[in-house]
Amino acid sequence: MTSLALLQLVSPALPVGAFSYSEGLEVLIQNGDLNDAFDLQNWIEAELQRGALRLEAAALKPLRALFQVWEGEGLGMPSDLISLDGWLLALRESAEVRAQQGQMGGS
Repeated sequence: MTSLALLQLVSPALPVGAFSYSEGLEVLIQNGDLNDAFDLQNWIEAELQRGALRLEAAALKPLRALFQVWEGEGLGMPSDLISLDGWLLALRESAEVRAQQGQMGGS
């Protein structure tokens, strides 16, 4: 490992929060694999069809419905929302990905 690579690895400027879980988007941009809106659209479509984003996309419709009920009735956090979060967590591939989801939720 080069000195520069090592310094980059231990840099306090490393991505944190959701940025650090961008599914490699920043690397694709940095490598020149995504150059314009068309490339980005193709990448997003591929992720939604076959990638990790597919799971989150499947949860958007029920999540929106739950938030509409929550806002409309002025209720506390509905148990259905907690159940949906548990469902998403249970479908994660590994302990590391489950930990990633929990960390993102806390960011």
